[in-house]
Amino acid sequence: MSLFSQLGMLVIGLSGILFGIALSYIAPEELEAGKKYFLFLRAIFYIIFAAVTTYFIWPVMSLVGILVQLILLGGLILRWKTFALKYEILIYAAFISCFLLVTTSAYFPIAATCIFLYGLPVGTLIRTK
Repeated sequence: MSLFSQLGMLVIGLSGILFGIALSYIAPEELEAGKKYFLFLRAIFYIIFAAVTTYFIWPVMSLVGILVQLILLGGLILRWKTFALKYEILIYAAFISCFLLVTTSAYFPIAATCIFLYGLPVGTLIRTK
């Protein structure tokens, strides 16, 4: 798989934030009532992404891979029931580094989908602030 197609998948995955923001404009009356559900969905998609990444990075686990997994685990613990944009930026940096570290071609579409699904509640939560 070429680098261009990998980066294209990454851009599509990161567009989930934009779709989440658009969703918040479509249904603004649901933002406050649904905030706890958005936080829950964000945590679930976070766990799914971490599990998928661990599965694909396990055969080539290096010091960098272990460090990225510890960052992902630390991010989950730090912000389980809260939302802060500075933590989200760090988490997306960890997502991007995971995406670029794994060389298995089967990983890229799955990871892009996980990043996209994670971005939907995050984009909506950005607007609730």
